[in-house]
Amino acid sequence: TLDLHQVLARLLLLSVQNIGAERGSIVVLDEKLSPVDAAIVYGDRVQAHSTQQLLDIIDKGLVGWVIRNRQPAFVENTQKDERWLYHPDDSVERSGAKSAICVPIITREKLVGVLTIVHPVPGFFSLDRLELLQAIADQAGIGIYNAMLYESLQAMNRRYRELFEDSIDPILITDLEGN
Repeated sequence: TLDLHQVLARLLLLSVQNIGAERGSIVVLDEKLSPVDAAIVYGDRVQAHSTQQLLDIIDKGLVGWVIRNRQPAFVENTQKDERWLYHPDDSVERSGAKSAICVPIITREKLVGVLTIVHPVPGFFSLDRLELLQAIADQAGIGIYNAMLYESLQAMNRRYRELFEDSIDPILITDLEGN
């Protein structure tokens, strides 16, 4: 599919399953590094999110650190890493400390997004899993880029049609139809 949101959801579900995580997120960025779309998965379900959530993780969280540094982040214990944005389910009463991997999605030398996965056990992830997730992100960049390009093409096509329809003289249409 070339639908960006479907691409993100599929990519994230497969990543969470294959890496052995409990949840994950993908944030897609525009040229100004602002979020344009995202997917959040918990278990095997895509979750709703708000624009404010995305802005918070970019401004204050691990995703923002990866965007600013354009390099992966490996967090063995989320309670001991200042880059981790505290979530309600991070409380000791809920599930406590976690481990996380966050990698940039770069295609054609442009940062197009960030992929994050989280496991409920600190120290669960290894450098091998980090390398695997980065390889997944590298391939995902191509799919995300193609979906964004397709959406851009569709938007330009719609605009072209609007301009064309606005420029046609109604009297000329009547003459062409033979009325």
